[in-house]
Amino acid sequence: MKIFWALVFLCVPQFLLAQSLSPTPQPTESPKRELIGFGWMFTDDLIGDDHDRWQTSSLNLSWILARGWSGDLPETFGDVIEIRAYTQMISPEDLVTPNPQDRQYAGILSLGAYTHFQRRSAQFTVGAELVAVGPQTGVDSLQTEFHKLIGSTPPSRAILDDQISNDFYPTVVAEIGREWDLGRNTRLRPFASVRAGDETLARVGMDVTFGQVGRSELLIRDKITGQRYRSMRIGPKGVSGVFGFDAAYLADSAYIPNSGEVSLKHERYRARLGLNWEAKYGTLFYGATYLSEEFNQQPEGQVVGSLSFKISF
Repeated sequence: MKIFWALVFLCVPQFLLAQSLSPTPQPTESPKRELIGFGWMFTDDLIGDDHDRWQTSSLNLSWILARGWSGDLPETFGDVIEIRAYTQMISPEDLVTPNPQDRQYAGILSLGAYTHFQRRSAQFTVGAELVAVGPQTGVDSLQTEFHKLIGSTPPSRAILDDQISNDFYPTVVAEIGREWDLGRNTRLRPFASVRAGDETLARVGMDVTFGQVGRSELLIRDKITGQRYRSMRIGPKGVSGVFGFDAAYLADSAYIPNSGEVSLKHERYRARLGLNWEAKYGTLFYGATYLSEEFNQQPEGQVVGSLSFKISF
């Protein structure tokens, strides 16, 4: 697992640099599927409400392969393929002393494939993941070493011994959305999505974008926050603002087992703000997301921050 994490953090800057320097592919008469984009997003509550609890950290990586790209989703299923990997840390509020009224620690790794396409005015995302959970992922060791590095309190042995146990969850995800141009560089996109596997849920919501940055790109939705991160560098420079919210109903979750004193809160809500900045030598995104309570014993919601950037030379 140490080799895996080393490869992840060594490869990210290389992909960012390669993507920023590569020209935008143009469609041909017989296009082959090519790597046309790479996107990533890091989310952490330390850059949100400055706590270390619950949905504490995650990292998403997306590689986009397509048979040509014209700025619009193709109508053919499978013409655009996204390979997505992510890691996620969930922790109780107290990292030292187990509290039976708080959620268990969980380390999560996932690898999946998605296709993005459209039919008429509707935009679709359909994919499948294999989600690994538990000490087998090495996420607990990563957080422990990172906390020691920055001089923060690492998860105690008692917390880690009580974490969600090893398991694998085949998971399917689907989303449908439609975008309306409201004029004055404003776009509205309502959406609905479902997920079945590690968590079983249905969600409805909307995103509003002010500005043109990222308009001709494939935007990827982050699992935890719902923020949509960029995978290319196409279109005008400048600034775009984003606002979104959604509501979900969860039937079950592998991260909040039915046994024990902690019980799943079936309704969840998210509200998010973000800012995309595109300049000559790079891009920057920062967003903040409010997450409502995820279990009935959780005393309050939390705010997490999300960060993504690309630099070209």
